[in-house]
Amino acid sequence: MLTAADPKRRRRYVVAMDTTPVARRGEALHEIWWRGRQWAVTSYGIECLDGTHSLEVKRLAEGLHGSGPVEASWCVHMAEQGWMDVDDFATAWLVALSLHGIRVPAGKVRRMITYLPAYDPLKPP
Repeated sequence: MLTAADPKRRRRYVVAMDTTPVARRGEALHEIWWRGRQWAVTSYGIECLDGTHSLEVKRLAEGLHGSGPVEASWCVHMAEQGWMDVDDFATAWLVALSLHGIRVPAGKVRRMITYLPAYDPLKPP
């Protein structure tokens, strides 16, 4: 039996869902499983709440398998766009991996996170 002191015990955290209305500018979203400030995890994968951007579930782990660099991952690529909430996308991406049952190497995820810049909502795109 695992105890709280056991290092193999995984902690469970609640990832809050946002309910702030977002005007749709593009396509309607698929069934929403989790919703952040700017991004949603859907039955399709990850979708921007305004309907303008989406990432299909089969592409979520691109750049994290094999010997390729983690800089090729979707989180790093999207963070370089400058217009988006990096923290919200990274959260949506991690939630999507979990909800869609996609396993990726933990070490690569940790390294990938170090490449993500801090999101500054006051910085113009």
